[in-house]
Amino acid sequence: MTSKIIELKEAYDPDPKTDGDATIGKSSGEFSNRFTEKIRIDKGDSLRIKSVFINDATGPDGTIILQDDLPVTLSVGYYIRDWGSYDFQEIYENGRAYENIVGAAAPPGGNTAPRTNKHFVFCRPITHVGTEKKVSAIRIRWRRSMVFGGDWLGQNAKPEITYEHVTGVTKVLNFTITKRTVQDLLQKDVQRGFYYIELNAGTNHRLKKGNIPFPLYTQNDPNFQDIANSVLGNEGVYDYTATVQPNGTEHFVPHTQDITFTIPKNRDGYSPAQFGQIVTDKITELSDNTDTHQMTGSHDSNLLLTTLGEEGTAGGVYIDSDAERLFTTNVTGNAGRNSFFGANQFPVVYRDDLGGKFEIQSMHLPLYSDGQEGVLLLNNGGFNYIANKHSGIYIDNVTPSNFFSQYLKIDESDLISCETGSVDNIRIGARAIGTIYPTFSFTEGKNATGQLVALDTIVNKEQFGFEKPGAFVGMVAANFETTGGGTANAGVSASFIAEQQHTTILGTGQVASQLQDPYYQIEIDLPIRADFNSSGSHNKKIQGIVGRYYNTNGYTQATEGEGSLSYIHDSDEPLYISELNVRILDSKGDLASDIKPDNTVFLEILKQDPNQI
Repeated sequence: MTSKIIELKEAYDPDPKTDGDATIGKSSGEFSNRFTEKIRIDKGDSLRIKSVFINDATGPDGTIILQDDLPVTLSVGYYIRDWGSYDFQEIYENGRAYENIVGAAAPPGGNTAPRTNKHFVFCRPITHVGTEKKVSAIRIRWRRSMVFGGDWLGQNAKPEITYEHVTGVTKVLNFTITKRTVQDLLQKDVQRGFYYIELNAGTNHRLKKGNIPFPLYTQNDPNFQDIANSVLGNEGVYDYTATVQPNGTEHFVPHTQDITFTIPKNRDGYSPAQFGQIVTDKITELSDNTDTHQMTGSHDSNLLLTTLGEEGTAGGVYIDSDAERLFTTNVTGNAGRNSFFGANQFPVVYRDDLGGKFEIQSMHLPLYSDGQEGVLLLNNGGFNYIANKHSGIYIDNVTPSNFFSQYLKIDESDLISCETGSVDNIRIGARAIGTIYPTFSFTEGKNATGQLVALDTIVNKEQFGFEKPGAFVGMVAANFETTGGGTANAGVSASFIAEQQHTTILGTGQVASQLQDPYYQIEIDLPIRADFNSSGSHNKKIQGIVGRYYNTNGYTQATEGEGSLSYIHDSDEPLYISELNVRILDSKGDLASDIKPDNTVFLEILKQDPNQI
């Protein structure tokens, strides 16, 4: 018995990968080899995979492979911190008009200048036409056999449910739920004969991460879809509870802008540091085009940083995170009062010193004095507080929906979690009861950033007298005028202290060596059929299984027939092969997305008759 070795190498593909039409170019791990002399397999000959060498991109170097250009869209919202800034110069006097819940007690700073240090989110009104739905609960079908069986081990479920928002935008609900919680919430739909869990505002505290901002305001058809491709038994939203919104209802919706960019493909892979720099540059780049800021315009720049003048049209208001009050700005016709708000930085940095994780270092606009970032120690007449930013942005949506978790290892359940719900049973100012106001929760280090607030923050470095610390330096009325001028609200005082460090958002996992699958499947388009069956797929072209093993160069290999499915030719008629197509698949049966374009498969034919070689 003799053997014949056949090399199938990706580099020998006669149809090279192109940079043009994506339907023409191939991805890494997908290649063809043609033979000048046909390969003959006779009766009694056996064919198997002898060796496989896969250039695995998720090895120790943490290389990030992009088989194709990656278009990304970040939908961002804006907020202003109510840190006590109004009227500190005469031109800003009466620059804000506050409205609060009718009958509510005034805050320590008073209703006209509350100084709450809260986040006020920029919103614009829409008017319902009577077809939109108010969804108060969703029901997700879940297989009981998975919930109480042994196949679901220790991992948590991460559904990604899309729906059509009232504004016509497709939004994603990101949350994490444990197996134990699913067991507790599981109930049977007797009429339909299957099991489900119901999620509503009362179950948000049961979620491991994230929240669903009930009630959801949707189009007439919410079109709920679970796009998570989960194998833990959840089968999507099959039912929901909703009422139709009355025609004419005023609804303040968070105003968002889409930041769209494309990360160029790189089949050899980006280093994590390179990838982070590209994301940073793409999100914050500014060019001479229609999106460049016009300080006296009102055209809504698609940027992280905007201005009061740009956003001040179309009934825009700033609503505090608890929907207790709102304000409008008096910028129109008063160009001198215009100012920036949002974020002037969005650095995404790879931190090898923190265990190989990505970090979003800033999503806010700091307070500045003499060119220094810092914080203000303030008093609003009732309590002291520390203002650690001027304003900022938050992430409302992202496409692709798993961009942060897949590439930056930052969980969308944490990052996209600011909006918590809404209220419609209050009266703010002269607005009618029934008006809808959104509510939010900002947590620095999870879905927002700010200057670091620590013990060192309160030490005024401009003073020598550390042994006898003085009181906070008061800002005199001439430099910090209050509504009405002079010394009305005389309790306001402030001390600016430089602080360069930020409270950042750190990824939850390492970029390098994160196994997503335990093995690869080797598909070869032979004129013979294997029969590979799994719970998720059925493929008659699978000829081998390669377990994932890393060496120092990041290659995964299988040798001496390891994981190979052997074939013995039992026909009297010889089999001739002139071309073979190879695809390297992940454990789910999809084309592997984390390998480089340098892969090789060796086949071995064991010949019964050595004269037939």
